[in-house]
Amino acid sequence: MASGRARPARPGAVRVVTDSVACVPLAIARAVRLEIVPLWIQVGGEQYRDGLDIEPRAVYRKLREGNAITTSAPSVGDFLQAFERLAREGARQIVAVTLAREFSGVFNNARLAAEESPVPVTVIDSRTAASAQGWIAIEAARAASRGAGVEAIARRIEEVRPRAKVYALVPELRYLRRGGRVVQALARLGAALGVIPILAIEGDGRVEPLAITRSKAAALQRIIEEVRRDGRQGRLHLAVLESDAPEDARWLLDAVRAEVDVAEWHVAPFTPAMGAHAGPGIVGVGYWVE
Repeated sequence: MASGRARPARPGAVRVVTDSVACVPLAIARAVRLEIVPLWIQVGGEQYRDGLDIEPRAVYRKLREGNAITTSAPSVGDFLQAFERLAREGARQIVAVTLAREFSGVFNNARLAAEESPVPVTVIDSRTAASAQGWIAIEAARAASRGAGVEAIARRIEEVRPRAKVYALVPELRYLRRGGRVVQALARLGAALGVIPILAIEGDGRVEPLAITRSKAAALQRIIEEVRRDGRQGRLHLAVLESDAPEDARWLLDAVRAEVDVAEWHVAPFTPAMGAHAGPGIVGVGYWVE
């Protein structure tokens, strides 16, 4: 007699896709079989694929030199090429975990590409960005590698998503102003030169100031306080993000690991697809709590 319980999918039958805003290092993406579709970065009339054609430090160096840098979402064709490639590799279904739709057209382009895909594609809005999005995608890919079907992967995303957070300090507000992306709540505070805000990516696709500090040291300590508070609830899966600030990132990683139980960790460049609008020198964390 047939069972009403869904059978697990063959490992590899479902593949997971995300975009490069997730800040997932390529080595980790390969290990969990996570496909990354890059955003586009335009520098001085030249176009580059985020994380593939140009090193993040090169982008931030050009920012410091005063070069104008713009970004754009992967096109429908970019996503469709990825879906077609995975189908050729044997994927029977695909789950695409995207940057929050409030930030970009990534979600919509993935959805349009799904309509033309040779295999069914389920597109899920991560409701977040950076390494919070990255951990959601990593956990989805791990579930797929264990043979989970689309429904089970979607449930895993729902489990991790409310537990995923991002906090980052922004040392130079002029990049936010220049890019037209000053957070409204921060603008209301009338932040002056020398103020260092800590920005939080909320679970409803908003970026809001967590705190306004007077020094980088104070900002780093406040981030550690937030991580420590969450670390009381369970083990952390941690990424430390930086935009051309490796020494600060290493210090923050060591400080966090001394305070909380970290199940796994990595340091990753803060994708220029976001960092181009916030500038170099960003340091932060993205994590989820078990």
